[in-house]
Amino acid sequence: MKFAFLISVLINLVSSSHCQPSLPSNKPYANPTDTSFHLILKFEDISSGMMIVSYESKSEKHSDTVKRYESGVYIFDGSLNEPQSITLLLIAGHNVSENEIFMENNILEITGQWHDRQSWTWKGSNVPGDYDEYQRLTRNISMAIHLTDSLIVTLQESNKDLQAKGLLGKIDSLFREKRKMTTSFIRGHQRSPVSLNQLILNFYASASAIEMKEAWDLLDTSVQNMPDGKYFSAELLTPAVNTDLGKEAPEIVLPDKDGKLVALSNLRGKYVLVDFWASWCVPCRKSLPELRQLYNKYKDKTPFELLSVSLDEGKESWLSAIREQQHTWTSLGDGEGFQSPAAFNYGVKAIPFTILIDPDGKILSRNPSISEIESILSGDD
Repeated sequence: MKFAFLISVLINLVSSSHCQPSLPSNKPYANPTDTSFHLILKFEDISSGMMIVSYESKSEKHSDTVKRYESGVYIFDGSLNEPQSITLLLIAGHNVSENEIFMENNILEITGQWHDRQSWTWKGSNVPGDYDEYQRLTRNISMAIHLTDSLIVTLQESNKDLQAKGLLGKIDSLFREKRKMTTSFIRGHQRSPVSLNQLILNFYASASAIEMKEAWDLLDTSVQNMPDGKYFSAELLTPAVNTDLGKEAPEIVLPDKDGKLVALSNLRGKYVLVDFWASWCVPCRKSLPELRQLYNKYKDKTPFELLSVSLDEGKESWLSAIREQQHTWTSLGDGEGFQSPAAFNYGVKAIPFTILIDPDGKILSRNPSISEIESILSGDD
């Protein structure tokens, strides 16, 4: 079935030629004015077969055949909006195999054995080699994160929440270590788009503003000015800096379940735990009993308010969820999902996400544990 689908995208058969273009002059990293890439593939263990390259450009997905010369060399020209992973598929008879490389608008020649990635050598752009270097650097810790995360999910599905919670500190520690590795990689590859790519992937959810800014400041301005760099600065770094510890919490004004607008600033004089969640978020639902217990325990003992902010798309799912879960605290939502101004201002890209705010409206903690919140509310901190 997969083979039949792949064949269906081949509108034009690969043509042959008696000549092969020479490798144009090349440079380690592309310039902002470069708008196309030139790919030359020389694989010693391929005697025949069709090659397809798949990538995204101008928000459209492309799957194009790669021209094969009589010498066995494959050559392809294309254009990318941003450096990205592209997929190479080889169809030889009824066998289909694939490899993935990280590419920019530059010139790249790859030689080696198709079926042995370790044998590949690069000429031209440094970007694919940078990407493979990063993958080798972080392979072990990435595997540890994957295995730990899988174990947490398995324990949660088996209703062994206590054991799952015990692993959260471990996975947080693994993520911190990987961020340190990423920062070290960026320090040695300041002009590489791979550095920006991994900065976004590894720092978007739980990194502190200090961590994010340290890594960001290492990047060359040519990389910072890429579209993805502007996205990181505007939508991830700036909100993180604005919601760093000690900063005044950005205002939130959203409708409650009855449509009445509620402002965060009206809760001054109380500790406020802002909880970003959604009805479809399983971890959010898992955390609900602890939040309910926390709220019931401290709402009458100390000035404390729990403020849930729904990131559901559409209000019905949110309203149905709070009826089902019997929220007795303030719950807000505008049905805009992650496009909600509240989510943008707080840089929320993954949920559950919580912010603890003191009675003066200053941010005390990002994603605090229940024990940390209790310590503050009980005056033990």
